[in-house]
Amino acid sequence: MSGSVNLKVNTKDIKTSTGNILLQLTEGQVGNGKVYGVKLPPIDLGKTRATINIQKGKAEIKEFMVQSDDIEANVDGYFLLQQNMQHMSAHCKLRYKPSDDTLAAVRKQIPTELRGLMDNELNRAKGKDGYYRYSIFGRLFGGKPQFRPLKQ
Repeated sequence: MSGSVNLKVNTKDIKTSTGNILLQLTEGQVGNGKVYGVKLPPIDLGKTRATINIQKGKAEIKEFMVQSDDIEANVDGYFLLQQNMQHMSAHCKLRYKPSDDTLAAVRKQIPTELRGLMDNELNRAKGKDGYYRYSIFGRLFGGKPQFRPLKQ
């Protein structure tokens, strides 16, 4: 992982803070954990880049891209900064396309009786191009961000 962080944080008025964050990951992996009770297999993140610009009370995602043999993904949107970190909220859109092998490996971890439910949920978010799209919104800390399929 490499990157740079250049921030001027005003602890008295967070909305006047400015700066930018650039992160690059050349070999990363997520997995061997659980998301909503479903065990994830290891997923290679390959090349991941993130650029965030902070100004006027927002941390705006200028670029967030993941590209590997296992998954392609990007996120756009912003986070509203708040004096109390527990009130910081996300307003983002996620677009991702897992490989067939990755999707099959995740599907295997789901009990047979729940696979139809997962397939229905994924189909609500799947576009004609094979990408799944979700809106992500709500508090990041002290709450649980919401993931909702985006209509296509």
